[in-house]
Amino acid sequence: MRCLNLLLCAALVLLPACGDRFVPFDKTESPAPPEAPDIRGDWHVVLLQGGSGGGLNTFWGTATVDAAGMMAVGFENNDNGSYSSGLMTTSATSVAADGTFGFEEHEGGITRAGDIAVAGTVPGGAPGIALLLRKNGTFSDATLNGPFHLIQFRRGLGASPATYALYARQEFDGAGARTSSGGFRNTEGVGVAAGLGSGAYAVLPDGAYDAGSHQGGVLDGGEAAISGGRDADDDPLIQAMLPLRFGATNGLFTGTYVLVGIQYDYAMRVYRSTIARVVADGVGRATATGTLNVDGGASSIPVASVPFAIDGDGLMEFTLPDGDRLSGGIASDGRMAILAGGRDADSDPAFFVLVRLD
Repeated sequence: MRCLNLLLCAALVLLPACGDRFVPFDKTESPAPPEAPDIRGDWHVVLLQGGSGGGLNTFWGTATVDAAGMMAVGFENNDNGSYSSGLMTTSATSVAADGTFGFEEHEGGITRAGDIAVAGTVPGGAPGIALLLRKNGTFSDATLNGPFHLIQFRRGLGASPATYALYARQEFDGAGARTSSGGFRNTEGVGVAAGLGSGAYAVLPDGAYDAGSHQGGVLDGGEAAISGGRDADDDPLIQAMLPLRFGATNGLFTGTYVLVGIQYDYAMRVYRSTIARVVADGVGRATATGTLNVDGGASSIPVASVPFAIDGDGLMEFTLPDGDRLSGGIASDGRMAILAGGRDADSDPAFFVLVRLD
C-alpha cells in the first residue's frame, strides 16, 4: 500500500496544474529538407574569360553531366580572334540544396527546376563567367519569335581594339530573320545608341542556336538563349537573350538570386568578375553581398542595399553597389534576369546575369 500511495503522489505531481491545458506529444514530422536541384543531363554551355591587356577568350558547346556529377564538355574556342574546335574537358560538379552550383574554379547557382545555371570564376583564376541552359525539348526557327531583350559583352578586334557592352531589343520573325534596334552601347566608358542591325539565325532540332558569327543554345520554349563569338579573326563575345513580356512589375524580382557578371576596367586594362547573393523584395530594393575577382585577386563586396525598377514590358533597371547603372530584361516568371551597362559616362562595360534559387 505504501508503494501504491507513492506512485499516486508521483502521478499527481506530473499532472498539469488546475486550469492548464494538457498538450499531448506532437507527432507531426518536420518537413523534409529540400533536395538539391538535378544537374544531370545535357546542357548548352557558354563561357567567357578575360585575358591580359584587354583580350577575351570565349568557349561554347555542349556538356553532359553523368550520375556521378562528372561534366564532360565538348566546345569550340575563340581566344581573342584565334579559333579552335574539337576541344574536350571534364570536371566534377557540385550542387547544394540551396541551389549553390560549382565546377572547377567556378561558383554560382542553379534554378530550383534545374534548367538554368550560372557561375563566376573564383579569385585565383582568370575573371570570367559561365552560362548553362538545359538541352531539352523540340526546336525550330519558330521557337524564337517576337521581341527579346538582348545583352552582349564583346571585344572588338578592329584597328583600335576595344571592349564594349550593349543592351538592345531583338526581333525574331520565327522564320530565320532577326533585327535589332534601340538600346545603348558602352565602349570603354563612352556611351552611344546601340543602332540598328539585322541578320539570319537558325534554331536546330536539338536547340542549338546559330547566328552566323556566334553560336549557342536555346532553352525549351524559347524562354532564354545564350551564345558565344565564333570565327577566326572575329570578335570574342558572350550574349544572352530573354523574351520581352508585357505586363511586368517589380513583383517579378523577389526572392534569393545568385548574380554573376564580368566588367572591364578600361583605365587599368583588367577584367573583374562577380559572384554575389542578391535578395530582392519585389518592391524596388535588393540587398547584395559577394566577392570580386579582380584580375585573379580577391575583393569583397560589403552588404549593400540597391534600387531596381521594372517597367511594363520587362525592361529592368538595376544599380550595382558601386553606383553603376545597368539595364536589361527579366523573365516572365522572374527566375532569370540579364543586365548590361554601365549606363553612365566613364562607367565600365558590364554584363550580368541573375538566376533565382528559391
